[in-house]
Amino acid sequence: MTSQARCALAPPARRSKIAAGEVVIRFTVSPTPAGHWLWKVFGSDGKSRVEGLAASRKHAAALIIHEILILRAAAAIAAQKLSATAA
Repeated sequence: MTSQARCALAPPARRSKIAAGEVVIRFTVSPTPAGHWLWKVFGSDGKSRVEGLAASRKHAAALIIHEILILRAAAAIAAQKLSATAA
């Protein structure tokens, strides 16, 4: 089974607008024949950013969350630099 986050596919009533500069992150988690879990994180351009194998689905989810936090922190730092130079 593959799980993929897609806020763009949510019903229109629940869909929120993505703010300018907001990071769009997609991910997948799927089992492998060897009993591991393959996880991938994709950037807003659709290209694979990071992927790896985890021993459990929970571990894969933790690694994905870690990557999301890193990407959001980098985006926040970039936004602060832009607002500081604009001021």
